[in-house]
Amino acid sequence: MDDLIPEDKKAKFLNSENYWDSIVESVIDFQVCSQSDVFVPLMSGLFYYSIAGMRIASGRTQILVPSRVTASSFASDYSCYCS
Repeated sequence: MDDLIPEDKKAKFLNSENYWDSIVESVIDFQVCSQSDVFVPLMSGLFYYSIAGMRIASGRTQILVPSRVTASSFASDYSCYCS
């Protein structure tokens, strides 16, 4: 983040509360996710596809996608503890 915003300007962008702040936070989030060494998305959607496309185009192909775990398969390992 230090590369994106100079130290003296961070407070201006991170501590204010208006509509533009959410846009600035989204831009920062997009930049950090697209330039990081590894990207681990929370869920798939437009943001995920945009980041994945930018990363692949720039040669950063390390994207770790968490597997989907259903409640029933997760609970089966611990079924003896549930009563």
